[in-house]
Amino acid sequence: RAVVATAETVAPGTASLPRADAAETECLLRWLESPGVRLLEVAGDWACPVGGAERHRGLVYRHTPP
Repeated sequence: RAVVATAETVAPGTASLPRADAAETECLLRWLESPGVRLLEVAGDWACPVGGAERHRGLVYRHTPP
């Protein structure tokens, strides 16, 4: 309850621009998918598209200089 009480609300982005960047989103998803984490409450719908941009990760990393 303390976490919910101190949580921040992030206003939706404009058009197709989200408020979080890809790195921040990946960090959050890694945490949510880690052992011992349990999602207790969601306001709205929780969705993570199966055929989203994640499928292109390998292609992007192959063409990204070290």
